[in-house]
Order: sequence, then C-alpha cells, then structure tokens
Amino acid sequence: MLRKFFSIVLACAMVIGCLTACGNETKTSEVSKNETSETKVETSTPVETEEPKGPPTKLVMMNITNQLHPDHDMVWDKINEILIDKLNVTVEYKFMTWAEQAQKYPLIVQSGEQIDMLYCMAGNDRTYGEKGAFTDLTELAPEYAPNLYGALSEDQIKAVTRNGKIYILPPNYAVAAVNGVAVRGDLMDKYGIKDIATHDDFIEYMTTVYANEKDFTLFSEGTTGYILTTYSEWQPVPGCTLAVFDSSEGADYTDIKFVWENEKHIETYKANEKLYNSGVMPKDALMSSANSKDGFIEGTLPAAALNITNFAAAWQEIQEKHADWDPRFYWFDKEATHVISPVSNGWAIPATSKYPELALQVLDLLAMDEELHNLVNYGIEGVHYVVKDGQIALPDGVETSTYSTYGTIHQNKDYRMNNAGYLPDYDERVAEFIETGHITPFSGFNIDTTPIATELANMQEIWKQYSKSLAYGVLPVDETLEEIAKLMKAAGCEKVHDEITKQLAAFLADK
Repeated sequence: MLRKFFSIVLACAMVIGCLTACGNETKTSEVSKNETSETKVETSTPVETEEPKGPPTKLVMMNITNQLHPDHDMVWDKINEILIDKLNVTVEYKFMTWAEQAQKYPLIVQSGEQIDMLYCMAGNDRTYGEKGAFTDLTELAPEYAPNLYGALSEDQIKAVTRNGKIYILPPNYAVAAVNGVAVRGDLMDKYGIKDIATHDDFIEYMTTVYANEKDFTLFSEGTTGYILTTYSEWQPVPGCTLAVFDSSEGADYTDIKFVWENEKHIETYKANEKLYNSGVMPKDALMSSANSKDGFIEGTLPAAALNITNFAAAWQEIQEKHADWDPRFYWFDKEATHVISPVSNGWAIPATSKYPELALQVLDLLAMDEELHNLVNYGIEGVHYVVKDGQIALPDGVETSTYSTYGTIHQNKDYRMNNAGYLPDYDERVAEFIETGHITPFSGFNIDTTPIATELANMQEIWKQYSKSLAYGVLPVDETLEEIAKLMKAAGCEKVHDEITKQLAAFLADK
C-alpha cells in the first residue's frame, strides 16, 4: 500500500512540475511571438516512471496433507508469478502429514522456523493462541484481508473469537466434518446386512466379513482419534475437552460432566472395546500409524474410519479400481442431536512471522481472487482440469490427475466446484447433517484456566495415560474408568467442575 501511495505522489509531483514548466515556457513563447511571428511554442510531454521493485519477499505456508502433487511446482510457479505482480511476494508451500501432525505440530510451533501461514484446526487456536504462539488477528484481519474477512458469516467470526481475540482466519466455506465409516456394499449384500446405523451394526459387519473373507489384513486406524464416533448432544467445553455439556436446545448448558463419567462417551468406549475384542483388530493397534482409508481403497481392508469429505474425494478412485464394490458411507446415531461448527479449520500466523500483514494479504488473494483460487484448488485450466456442467473434469487425453486441492482450507464457497465423479449425493448428505444440527451456545467462549491451571495440568497428564487405550478399546472400560475417577478426584476435578460451571453461567448471563 505504501509503495502504491508513494508511486502516486511521485507521479503527481511530476505532472505538477511539468505543468509549471509548460506554463513558463508558454509565457516566454508569447513574449517571443511579439518579437517575431516565426517563433514556435514548444511543449514537453511528462514521462511516467514506476518505482523499481526490489526482490520479492518469500513467505512460507505450511499445510497438513499427505503429499504434494506431481505438478505442484508447475502450478505454484504460476501462482507465484501472479503474487509477484500483485504483492511482490512468493509463497513456498510446505507440509506435514496427518500421521505425524500430533507429534510434529507442537515442535513446529515452538521451533521458530520461518512459517508465515500455518494450518490450524479449530480448537488449536485456543491451545496456541492464548499462549502467545499465534499473532492476534483481531485488528489485522479486517485491515489486511478485508475481502475474506468480509465474506465470513457472523457465526464464523464468533466461532473463531476467543475471549475477544481472533487467532485464525478461516475459509468462508463451512465444512461439516461428518465422521463415520466406509464399507463395501457388495459384502453387506452378500452377508445380508441391511444397514449400519449403530456401533453394533458395524461390529456385526466387521466380524462377519473377517470370519468369511480371508484376504483382509486386520483393521487398524492410526490417524483418527476414536475408531467409532458417536454423535450426541454432549459437546466439549471450549478450552477444556475433558469436560462436556448438554448442548440440546433448551437444556441446562451448565450441566457439566467429565468424559469418563458421561454415558455417551462410555458407550463409545465400550463399542471400541467390543470391536477390539472381536479379533478384527491387531493386538498392537495402539502402535499403528496406518491410514484405514488407504487400506480400504487398495482392498486390504473391508472398512475405513474417515469423514464424508474424504470418502467423497476417494469415490472416483474406488469406482475406477473396484466398480463392483458399491462403497457406502454411514455415520452412527443419525437421529441424535449434534452441534454444527461453522468453522473446522483456518490459517494462523505464527507470532514469529516477520510479515503478518503480507501473509494476510496473500490469504485474501488466494481465497478471493477467482483466478488464484482456481489455480490453488484445481491447477492450470486445460492442463489439469476443464469445467464440464459446473464440475471439475480431466482434460481429454489426460487419464490421471497430477494436481488437485490441498483441502477445504483453500476453498471459497462462491467458487468451489466438486470433481466429476465425486460422491453423487455429497452435498445433499452434508446438508442433511447440517439441518439436523445446531450451533453451539458457547460459540466464542473459551474457559479461563488460570484459577484451575494446576488441577487441569494434573488431570490432563492422567488422561494422557488412558485416553488412547480407551479410544482403541484395548483396556477393560469399567475397571479403567473406575481407576480414572479415583485419580481425577485426587487431582482436583471437583474444583475444576465448579470453576467451569461458574464461568459458563457468567458467559450465558452476559449474552
């Protein structure tokens, strides 16, 4: 902006100087004309000059994805050409995989490595933002990313506001993260399994298939928290995932329970225990880093734990490789009340970034400039994609995609297009999920942990020892939860319960 301003000032100064010079020259010529009719008036044309640009500033963007596409450099060279022209910046695109993010993400945040735009799942902004690891974007985002910020809904802005501050800038495309399982319809039909609406239905499918089909490896999933996800009205308290509240409309929102004593969570733990004990999972399931989606696509697993977006993206590949499978996606407790989050991820600007303003300008352009948006998400038109009937398709003669989007975090709801061959009823199924949910009453709330910092730290250390084992079903649930309850009481969970209840009540009173 300053460069543009000084360029305008310089140009104006030149024009004014020229006009002054022209005026003097004309006056002199008129005097000369009185002396001789042969004298001619000469004028000069102002020469416009542009302030020379220095070398472009290099920014670093880090996403979470499993790999870069073969033509990544080709596409991002084109993107950088446009960014140099518009902002005189370039972007180096780095990534970490989903399998390694749990260990690597905290190290990246703390390392001081140059990262100017960092993928952040909603919730992690609380974890890192309030500790000073992320730049406060409350005033910066409206100024330096006005188009993207202005495209966000009121609910989206509330969802990323933590105690009056914003630490991530989300896309305007709200994603419903519908977690569930993918299974093979041909095997369901073969063994007479009509529906998968509950944990028990899924366990029946898995045990039946493994008892009769001999070519599958044991089921494991190393990148998803819970193997089986239950949707329910009980939702985490923002800032303290150990505590949950009843989010049903009209419920007492201050009715706090801890996850080890909540019936819905216990139901999930027991389902996972039953799945583990059925023999379809390896005994060392906790050590697995396998991605069940990959195993499902390759045909080594009869199911996958994933969300509907990942399933929809894999749909075409499954159809091409296994046309007879009839792949299907289910989520459990379909009739249960559930909360819809208007934000699932966003870009954080690490506090160590030297260029937060430029980073926000880049994010604004990548999301809101249609040419850049399409390059980021689809590649180069005519090379990587063509548009047919409002969908993204491969150009004639191109058999395999060598570039595609790196996730919904790059997508704008106004420009976004589904791939041809995408799950046919994807939009309708996501809309169904959204229509049966509602936004959390605590959007924008974040617990102040200062009065209970010691107790919470002790509780979280205890929970670390047991949570993954419960999620994978490798421990006996009843005995384990009884032991956890004793340890948590000694750690001060009652004080934590009372403090959270008090703060939630105060937040609701202020609303």
